[in-house]
Amino acid sequence: MPRTLIINKKKNTAFIILVSIITVIATISLTSCMGGRGGLMPNSNLVQENEESNTARVEVGDIIKEAAVTGSVETRTSNTLIPQVSGNILRAAEVGDEFKEGDLLIEIDSSNAAQAIEDIETQLELARNSLSQARINYQSALDSNHIAVQMAELDKGKAELSAESALQSYQEAGELADISSANAQTALEISQNSFNNSVISLEQAQQNLEYAQKLLSDAKADSSSTSEQIMQLEDNVNTASKNVQKTELALESSELSLQQAENSKQQTEIQLGSQVESGEISYQQSLKNQSSTYWSTLESMQNGQKQIELANLSMQKAKIDLKMAETELELAGQELAEHTIYAPYQGMVVATDFKPGEEATGAKTISIIKDDYIMEALISESDLVNISEGAEAVVSLDSYPGVEFKGIVEKIIRIPVEENQITYYETWISFEASQDIEIIYGLSASISIVTEKAEDVLYIPIRAVYTEQGKNYVDAVVQAEESQMTTRKTEITTGINDYYNIEVTSGLKEGDIVITSR
Repeated sequence: MPRTLIINKKKNTAFIILVSIITVIATISLTSCMGGRGGLMPNSNLVQENEESNTARVEVGDIIKEAAVTGSVETRTSNTLIPQVSGNILRAAEVGDEFKEGDLLIEIDSSNAAQAIEDIETQLELARNSLSQARINYQSALDSNHIAVQMAELDKGKAELSAESALQSYQEAGELADISSANAQTALEISQNSFNNSVISLEQAQQNLEYAQKLLSDAKADSSSTSEQIMQLEDNVNTASKNVQKTELALESSELSLQQAENSKQQTEIQLGSQVESGEISYQQSLKNQSSTYWSTLESMQNGQKQIELANLSMQKAKIDLKMAETELELAGQELAEHTIYAPYQGMVVATDFKPGEEATGAKTISIIKDDYIMEALISESDLVNISEGAEAVVSLDSYPGVEFKGIVEKIIRIPVEENQITYYETWISFEASQDIEIIYGLSASISIVTEKAEDVLYIPIRAVYTEQGKNYVDAVVQAEESQMTTRKTEITTGINDYYNIEVTSGLKEGDIVITSR
């Protein structure tokens, strides 16, 4: 049994020594017959012997070898309970008190612990509220960020469309400028050609006038010229003069058209340049707006992400605070529970430092045992080799003479125990007691443990066997008459013995008669 949890009753060492001496004497006397070992109790199943003729019949039965030890009633389960709280002791069980599972053993004032639980419950409620608010803030940050992302996408689309539209307008303005400039240039070239043609026409008309004038002058100088000829030539001069005037007017008109074409081209170039410049400025501004929208959107999304992270951190902190509050409440509950100690099973108090009215401290303990009783015995090292777990045993309590219980060797603790310079080993023996017998912790007991057993075998008294040259013999009765008995020396093989009877494995049969003394 664990000796750290209960106080074991001291063994009656004087009784053990006396039993050991008797065992040694029995061993010496029996060794003269069979060389058997001491410390064993004989089986009560004795062969029937004829005391007058010193004979015995070969019987069939059981041979049981046993080891006799002393022990006491102990328990399989014991505990030393140490409350980890302090306070005034209100109630406490006393030594010897028997209890049932769930009965109160110790009650310590728990008013401070109960108040601590109320305070922690308040903190716990605040932590729950903080966590709820943190979750709301976190969801709000997610929603805001979602809206911001959608708005950013819309702004980005608008900026891109504006830039594309400005670029298209700019490109169209450039293309229109090229077309208008080409048209103005064409018009200018036409006017220039018209002007050039007018100049040529004027020169031709002037040459025609000069030639008509010359012809007229020559005709006047020529006496042979008629008046009709001179009149015709004068008409030619007049016509040529009118042509010169007409071409001069046409030249002036062409020159005016040329100036107008040049002015129109200049105005067109100025207007188209202004339009192209305006389109370029508009396009550049749209690019700036698009860039500004991008950075603004990026900043907005980053700020939204930061808000989400901050809200998440707040939520995680709230969860930690809640967990800490729950842990503190659990610990406080455990501490409160430690102010009352209840019996974990049915048993008895064997030792306690607790008394009502005193102050509980960490040094005070209460030791209890469970009423699942067993026998505890010390087995000598010489008997230990013949005993194994599961072996049968017979138990008798000193308080109930003549009453025996069946038992089983449940456990052998193979750690030596030294008493009076003799080595023993602690052994547990379970037993079944009748219901009308009260088993009390610590009662002394005598125990016989079966070390060997042979069932339904032939056996004879051990003193009928003698040994010669390492072989076993008996004197078997061949013929028995009134006046004499005829015997025959018969070799046999033997098995186990209980120091009264011995097993016969060959050489004899049931009913044979053997001599028990020579």
